[in-house]
Amino acid sequence: MSGRDCIGIAKTGSGKTLAFVLPMLRHVKDQPPLAQGDGPVALCMAPTRELVTQVRAGLGSWKEGCNGRQERLC
Repeated sequence: MSGRDCIGIAKTGSGKTLAFVLPMLRHVKDQPPLAQGDGPVALCMAPTRELVTQVRAGLGSWKEGCNGRQERLC
């Protein structure tokens, strides 16, 4: 969590999504409430629609601790 880049290689189902999303959720949680017109605080991008769907599904249980903040996905 020191802000450095890293590369992770692992098998399917090993928790890679959590590994890159956890620092983002921590950052979101530490932000003050947004005013009208502010944001986004974090952005998660993926190369395919299928991967975006998987990431969103994985975020479902982990985002509960983000002070009630909601994500907006297109």
